[in-house]
Amino acid sequence: MSEISKEIIIYLFAAHIIGDFVFQSKADVQNKSKPAVLAKHSLIITLLSFVIVGVWNLWYLSLFIGTSHIIIDYIKAKYGQDKIFPFLLDQFAHLIFILIAAFYVSTIDNIQFFWSELAGGIYLSAIVVISGLVLLIRTGGIFIGIIVTPFLQQINSEEVRPARGLSSGGEWIGSLERILIFIMLLMEIPAAVGFLIAAKSILRFGEIKESQNRMEAEYIIIGTFLSFIWGLIISYGVLQLLQNI
Repeated sequence: MSEISKEIIIYLFAAHIIGDFVFQSKADVQNKSKPAVLAKHSLIITLLSFVIVGVWNLWYLSLFIGTSHIIIDYIKAKYGQDKIFPFLLDQFAHLIFILIAAFYVSTIDNIQFFWSELAGGIYLSAIVVISGLVLLIRTGGIFIGIIVTPFLQQINSEEVRPARGLSSGGEWIGSLERILIFIMLLMEIPAAVGFLIAAKSILRFGEIKESQNRMEAEYIIIGTFLSFIWGLIISYGVLQLLQNI
């Protein structure tokens, strides 16, 4: 794969995840089957792709990505919003179209990336870091939330009174711990991740110990380990990418 193809993939993937997980609200996701909502989201993806890639004469490339986004999201809206398999299949389908676009661009000579030429390698590195943070915080929260939802529904079906906590407290804790993992690996102190895991385990111990329901304790543990696993995988992947671009 050529360097131009790799760069296009990074830019288009960044546009995709920023559009999907930053510029798309929960209301948009719930109403994705409505033409107006779907069109708005597709327009955002198209504009982000055009701006982030920065190859102005390839405007039709962004249009291709935006159009494919409409088709894929419409299918997903019909067959399942809050299930892990449709979520993964949806993301995989978007990636396929990004790869197709990158393959097409590799056949074109004299590609000029406006932002890369203006800022040099800093721009590409910045896009990688921003994409990594979106994956860590927003995508990770949604992905983990989808996985643990069946466990939460099981708890509710047993009429267990959930422990009192802050509104969205779990989401904030998960986001912060994944950011800390990223910072620790970026600073090349991976051993500190172990201390982070130990510290959270101690803090959570009291909550689990005082809980009278084993289901709640297991739900907390599953969510915690999923958060750490996601944080480590994405952080390591971003660092490897930064070292090889």
